[in-house]
Amino acid sequence: MSNVDLGKIINSDEVQSVVKPLNKEFKRREKRKNPLKNVAAVLKLNPYFGTARKMATLAEAARIKARKEKLDSKRTKLSPVQIFPFH
Repeated sequence: MSNVDLGKIINSDEVQSVVKPLNKEFKRREKRKNPLKNVAAVLKLNPYFGTARKMATLAEAARIKARKEKLDSKRTKLSPVQIFPFH
């Protein structure tokens, strides 16, 4: 059998009528999102992430406020009598 005969057989109407038609449309695979960089991907994997993040932000704000109040109480302004007690 030569190449010409093979091409003729493949392209014949008998073979082409039985073969499935060429599928020109195909789906591309979606690119996977990195959950460490993409918040939407993390939320899809872990729905509690948003709530935990808000709670952590609020807790941090409360810690900062408490620390500031504590430091401000330690840094009270001294009266002139306290600054120069031997005057």
